[in-house]
Amino acid sequence: MDNSDIYEYRFEELIGIMRRDKEMSAPDGTQHFEGFRDDYVIDIAGNAFRDYQSLVKTNESWAVYTLERILMNLLEKMGIQYDIPRYEETTRSGRRRPIRPFAFSIIVDGNRLGYIFRYRVTKGLPEIRETLDRFDGIDGVRFYLLNSNPSVEGDQIDLLNRLETEDDASRIVFATLKDFFEEFMPQGEYESFVRHADKFNERARRLIGFQSQPMPTKEAIEAFKSQLSEHLGSREESFRAMLPSDMYPNQRDTLVEGYFGHRLYTAMVGKTSFADSFVSSEWNYATRTPTGELDQTGVVTGYLKSVEQLLDAVLHAALDSGTVTQEHDDYEAALGDLIRRVKSVRFDRNVCRVNGFVMKHLIDKLYEFKDTERNGHLHGTNIYDEDTIESIRSQAMYLHFLILGAFRIEERSYADLGVLDDETQSLADMSTDLFYGKFKRWISPMILFDTPHDAGAIALMLMKFTDRPWELTYQVLQEVREEDYGDVSWNHRMISSSSMTNNSLRWEAEWTWDEGVAAIKEAFSRFVAVSNPAADSLKAYPKIVLGSFKVIEVLYER
Repeated sequence: MDNSDIYEYRFEELIGIMRRDKEMSAPDGTQHFEGFRDDYVIDIAGNAFRDYQSLVKTNESWAVYTLERILMNLLEKMGIQYDIPRYEETTRSGRRRPIRPFAFSIIVDGNRLGYIFRYRVTKGLPEIRETLDRFDGIDGVRFYLLNSNPSVEGDQIDLLNRLETEDDASRIVFATLKDFFEEFMPQGEYESFVRHADKFNERARRLIGFQSQPMPTKEAIEAFKSQLSEHLGSREESFRAMLPSDMYPNQRDTLVEGYFGHRLYTAMVGKTSFADSFVSSEWNYATRTPTGELDQTGVVTGYLKSVEQLLDAVLHAALDSGTVTQEHDDYEAALGDLIRRVKSVRFDRNVCRVNGFVMKHLIDKLYEFKDTERNGHLHGTNIYDEDTIESIRSQAMYLHFLILGAFRIEERSYADLGVLDDETQSLADMSTDLFYGKFKRWISPMILFDTPHDAGAIALMLMKFTDRPWELTYQVLQEVREEDYGDVSWNHRMISSSSMTNNSLRWEAEWTWDEGVAAIKEAFSRFVAVSNPAADSLKAYPKIVLGSFKVIEVLYER
């Protein structure tokens, strides 16, 4: 069973949350502002470290939130029943507020167990027992620690369980996260989870990893991406010169039209893993100090990875659009496997925009890149000379051009590839296919992974203010009553909203309000007209409405 869709959605959501927190930081990447800095006489850590520590602590809380939802999604997929116990507590001011002390509960051997997931134990056993006694309906607690070091974590867990056995008859059981997977999930699922977690860890550390020098600001990165996009858009002459001399002129033009005419080069500065890899290497390339004394492999790692990641993503998009049925067993395809997949479709004109000769040129260049550049440097010799860096950079960019230009990529797949991904860029001529692709990519995982089965209604909340992007938020409601359609109270019975995790859909288009409403209605109609897991799940809910300050229209009723 492949659960890559769950892992990819949840970890991408967490990256989005971390980006939001980072963007709220001060210009040097920290959380402090002038007038609020600590000035200790003896200051070992320094403000930069304390600010970084605060940022990590905040995101660790979100990481636990993400893990809990991954596990609930997996339990649902396995058909294992769980419940979310909800309680209230009284604050010091006397106000009642809802709390959720357990991620979820499961009935095991007739006992209702509450499940807790934490990085570390921060309270003593007596306090944890006291907390357990406050909540009715829970017979025991399973407390899972996220440390993956078995020697350290194992000793701590054994000690805690011995103490609990002696004092409280093992109502609280401590265990590793791996133990949870082994109890409830199929064999090998924990290893799949760890692979996706490792990919997230790498991206997260690049995003907020502690720096001894100030981190580049959001504005600096966006300006850099804009310049890079312009540079890629000006490379037509150089890429044409790299094509084989015996390639038909019309085939050259087809490649150029795809990459430059359709502005597919903007994918390389979008919000995808392959763009992250490429932009990271371009940033390192632009800011490095050339030297023959230090290893420069780190500068080109992103170039090497971006080719494989881009090819995987484009194959998914092209094969989904074409006639070839693609089995998505696992999102772990190695470059050699991807090249063999290209070979299997190289004559299929429903998948490829170019002829077999051009596809053979792409395949040859991919094998050359794999054997010489990728394997030779990621798994072999270090890089010290400037010529090698320039060669890898040039070959990677050329392969991006060939891959994006050679395959048929429909506008509805642009959002998946990060093409024209800048929400602040106004697209007066945004096509229905382009908007539909954005809409489908945004709404599908939230239907599958963020919507309780007992929801009474789904709402699409539309907002548009002057000089701000259009914004569509996905809301889960207990119900929406017809008598409330005419005022702002229509969505006051809300259970959850995508705005909590910054998962609202934002876009720029020079539309009137009526044109914007019409575009959403058309995208929704297209979405539910096709049978797929997300659309079929959405149609199981009683009512879906489009609203703003009042209900605009009931889009669907069961």
